[in-house]
Amino acid sequence: MTSNARSGVTASERVRSVVRVLFIAVAFSFVAQATPQSQELQSPAEPRQKPGSTTGSTRVEKDLLGEKEIPADAYYGVQTARALENFQISGIPINHYPGFIQAWAIVKLAAARANTDVGAMNKDTLAAIEKAAQAVLNGQYHEQFMVDWYQGGAGTSTNMNANEVLANVALELTGRKKGEYNIIDPHDDLNMSQSTNDSYPTALKVAFLLVPGQRRYIHRHSEDGPYGNAGCSAHDGRTGIPCFRRLLRNRNPGAA
Repeated sequence: MTSNARSGVTASERVRSVVRVLFIAVAFSFVAQATPQSQELQSPAEPRQKPGSTTGSTRVEKDLLGEKEIPADAYYGVQTARALENFQISGIPINHYPGFIQAWAIVKLAAARANTDVGAMNKDTLAAIEKAAQAVLNGQYHEQFMVDWYQGGAGTSTNMNANEVLANVALELTGRKKGEYNIIDPHDDLNMSQSTNDSYPTALKVAFLLVPGQRRYIHRHSEDGPYGNAGCSAHDGRTGIPCFRRLLRNRNPGAA
């Protein structure tokens, strides 16, 4: 293949990446305007938070580019901090859509459980991640998901924002300090067996399922439809991971 051909392929891939990012932004803008509001999943956008600490103190984290000071009270880490500096584009953080943040918690927890099932992750790490994911599903820590909707890298900064926040929340909820990545690591544990190319589109699809109208559809079909009773009651308000897992098991007998 000639160098010109290689350049043509690279340019084409870049165009596709840009189109994907623009589609995602437009799609979520449409969903926000077209779907009914729910206090549980939809809330007014948080003001754009600039990188910084409310206490003034910092901790030092390190990546391949070197060391960087992170606000001591921040649950995000070094890669999120770099994204906050590099991608100040729309002023709309990903936490503008709470269902998207909840979807990331579901995806990361599902991955952790799958990794534990095959022996790649120890049960103590899973238990800590479960606590962190449940806290995010309950609406906590959403202000820490701060990266801009528009960014380079096909969503890597969003993926790392989720990995870092969940890792640090898991650490604190198990008596550790933020940044003790020798115990729970954003890359090695929260991103285990994953790529942004896997986790981002999966989280996006789960987020659409969490739109209020779609949740009612899932409830209706899990209780009265052809998939049997998935244990999700539209009356008692039970939702989240157990509901989805039971629904999928009923739809696909033999599934975990």
